[in-house]
Amino acid sequence: MNELKLPDQLRGPWHHALILSYGLDVPFFENALWGQFGARCRNKIILVDGRCYLEACANHARSGLVRHLNQRYVAEGIYAPRAAHAKLILLTNPERGRLLVGSGNLTWQGCASGGELFTKYEYSAEAPESLNAFLAARELIEGLVARGYISAPAERRIRHLLEETPWLFQSTPQGWQSVRHNLTHSFLNQLQQAIGDESVDELWVLSPFYDGELVALERLLATFNPRQTVLLIQPSCTSVDPIALQSVLDRWRGRCQVHAFSKGNDSPYVHAKLYLLKLPDQAICLQGSPNLSQVAMLLTVPQGNVELANLLTGPRHAFDDLLSPLEVQKAERLDDLDLSYQSTGISTEHLPDGWRLIGGEWYENRLHLTFQGTPPDLEDASLVIAERTFPFDVRRKDLRGIELKLSPDAVRLLGRPVPIAIRWGEADDAAVSNPIFACNRAALADELQLRDEGDTLDRVGDLDLDDEDFERLLGQLNAALMIDRYSVWQLAARKPASTADDEDDEALRVDYADVDYELLRQHPKIQQYMRRGEGGRHYVRSRLQIILNSITDHFRGLLNVSESPQSIEETLAGLEDSATETEEEREQEEEERQHRRRTQAQRVARLLKNFIRRYLRGIRSPDFQEFAGFEVIAQNYVIFNHILWRLFSKDWVEPESVIDFLLQTWSFLWGDNSRAGYFQQLDEEQQTQVLQLIRGDHHSDAVLVAALYYSARLTRIGCWEQQRFSLRDFWRRMLCHPPFEITPETLEEAWYIMVSVIPYEPPLPTAIVEELVRLAAFETDDSFLRKLEERYHYPPGCCRFDDRGVSVRRASFVDSVVVDCLVVSAEDALPNLDAAIALLQEWMRFGNLDYYRISSPDRNGSRKIVFYEVSDSAGVYWARDRGENPLEFGGPIEPRSTGWDDGLSRLKALAVQVDARLSFPRVREGAHVERAVAPQSST
Repeated sequence: MNELKLPDQLRGPWHHALILSYGLDVPFFENALWGQFGARCRNKIILVDGRCYLEACANHARSGLVRHLNQRYVAEGIYAPRAAHAKLILLTNPERGRLLVGSGNLTWQGCASGGELFTKYEYSAEAPESLNAFLAARELIEGLVARGYISAPAERRIRHLLEETPWLFQSTPQGWQSVRHNLTHSFLNQLQQAIGDESVDELWVLSPFYDGELVALERLLATFNPRQTVLLIQPSCTSVDPIALQSVLDRWRGRCQVHAFSKGNDSPYVHAKLYLLKLPDQAICLQGSPNLSQVAMLLTVPQGNVELANLLTGPRHAFDDLLSPLEVQKAERLDDLDLSYQSTGISTEHLPDGWRLIGGEWYENRLHLTFQGTPPDLEDASLVIAERTFPFDVRRKDLRGIELKLSPDAVRLLGRPVPIAIRWGEADDAAVSNPIFACNRAALADELQLRDEGDTLDRVGDLDLDDEDFERLLGQLNAALMIDRYSVWQLAARKPASTADDEDDEALRVDYADVDYELLRQHPKIQQYMRRGEGGRHYVRSRLQIILNSITDHFRGLLNVSESPQSIEETLAGLEDSATETEEEREQEEEERQHRRRTQAQRVARLLKNFIRRYLRGIRSPDFQEFAGFEVIAQNYVIFNHILWRLFSKDWVEPESVIDFLLQTWSFLWGDNSRAGYFQQLDEEQQTQVLQLIRGDHHSDAVLVAALYYSARLTRIGCWEQQRFSLRDFWRRMLCHPPFEITPETLEEAWYIMVSVIPYEPPLPTAIVEELVRLAAFETDDSFLRKLEERYHYPPGCCRFDDRGVSVRRASFVDSVVVDCLVVSAEDALPNLDAAIALLQEWMRFGNLDYYRISSPDRNGSRKIVFYEVSDSAGVYWARDRGENPLEFGGPIEPRSTGWDDGLSRLKALAVQVDARLSFPRVREGAHVERAVAPQSST
């Protein structure tokens, strides 16, 4: 039992994942945790408290950040009479299992804040000692299903998990039951049974929530009558009534104390719950989800919450280390702890007459919605899907649900996660139900089917593959995508000249006079790029759609690609034979093949680099651009932009190469300082379609921002100057000539994307923008001096920095200091005060100093000099070579403005707004009461 880093614990050879939680952050799960699951973990089930689930649906309906919800995994509510407060992660395959039981919810704070406790159990045939814990978890889950608290889609997925995990049905072994629920016995009773007639010397309580009257605390003290009780209270955080607490302390004077605690320098909010009872010869620890409240500790379901905990025993000091990270100090006065009781319960004021939608499922052209409460008159109701209104075509209804017929347009919308609601009443007085996200029954069933090709292509989104599978993926990507002239040769069933050198690329040129161009463009491999968003067979996906769905899940299959692709072995051979770049590389590869010295990882890295180089050569090829069209170019950009970004979290390609590949990809599409990009060559309608694909459909704008931040950070830390200059020039162009607007949603999505690469310390939008500001301003001494010479037409090499001693007047004395001096050895430098101030502004743009000194010596040694002290906003210009007296000037001087200043200022303001919006909700039992500060980034 310890503070596990939960994202890491999700990794493994699992086929199924079942998560119970009280709260839910869908974007966090999809962006930060999704990639941790293995390629074969297709059956993912999330069950959360029903009221929290509906609140999450309402929040995410507005945010638009949901990608896979109820399309590739099931997330539904547990509609128990009281709160469904249990926290559990169950991972299984037919031979093994991992179980985590603790206090954390499915949010950033619950998974990585450092304020939670979990106990981990592992099962295998070789190590079956923890089987009892898994059987208790199964008992809880089946109990929730039997009571009707769980929806039909979730129940089907649970049954699938159980059917494919046969060891969960072994007979219960004898021994201590370490995992406990409260379906039939309260935790207080279970503690009583564990302790028996033994006396309790010490009772330590760590609970972030107490019931209002402290009934549970009083019962705990009265039942066990401990000689000494310590209540661990986190100041300003623990929810407890200070007046009621003082009454308890008075009644148990001398035997019950309050100790305040904090944890580490950051002092995170501690959400863990722990009850440690020390007996004369042993210790008993109850740790998990239950707080010290009546509904958690004293009652069973349905009168109480649904709770789950670990009941562990050991020597008397076995669990002391769980409290050792806390800095504990006895509290002399409760008034100093800033305590208050936070009422529980989620508001349902926005739900009319207590009636609410609680779930839904659609298949083909039928939508079944379930609800709680008595529905209003729905005679003139309409169905609202993604803010579009459709007829309310009722085909069947009963006391708990209603079945509707869907129009083709409605079916197309439901191919991705979108909110569904019901509107009824007259126009002026119309009411709208709460939104839900319906389960896509066909897509979810398809997700469980192990497809030969999709099994790997589906993993493009996270690249969570071993070397062998990734090598297979490269072959499938090559067979699925049109990326260069070689792809066209394959499409036309031609073979390029065997002596072709890919660096030249001329031998791969297709002679379009010998090929029916229009017929070739009707090939399914090309047509899969063209038919985005069209109707048709919604459950048959092209390989391109599988790839794009793995990145965004925007839509499910539209086409049935019927070509007969080459075998994977032939594809890989083509990659090796066609993509080598020099004769030296070919000789080296031949030697490596002869000696069989190349490891699988090295082979994957080489194949991957060659594949990316082929893509980059393809997009730069004018005849391939003409053949492929903007649809192919844009969708390939989405795919490779995402793959290159994900490579930062892998070790197949060194980061310097990834940055180079990204720069080439970005510069091609958006342009750089030397040329306009491909995007600028398109007409207005084509540009609109490209932006919709890149921004609206697949969020590649946020990937660009995240990857640009991460590349800038790496080049700064690694001192990779040349790459940093290239990144800077690209970024400056984007700021001066933005092809699209970076919105608050872009920054928020970039933050979520960063969480997938830096899960424990993600940079907030303000930190991301700060790094991009530094990138835009990047210069070295040498680059600054050479730009001065170029801008003012000075002789090359005439500018330099020199250390000079100067006298600076202080309040009552003159101080001698050594400062940097900008020396410009050019005859026409500093001709007048205006020119001197202009040069000062250039220097200020480069360096933030307290004192500036510029001198320009001529051939006779006479000088023109300008001094400026920032603190006094005062300076002196002196043209000594003209015999003039020093000319004093004053007033603040601002650095020279640039074309990208306005863009950066706007981004800074947006980032501050988004930071405030990204504060993490700290959930009280059943209520969203306060906001906790989001994690700070180390950049």
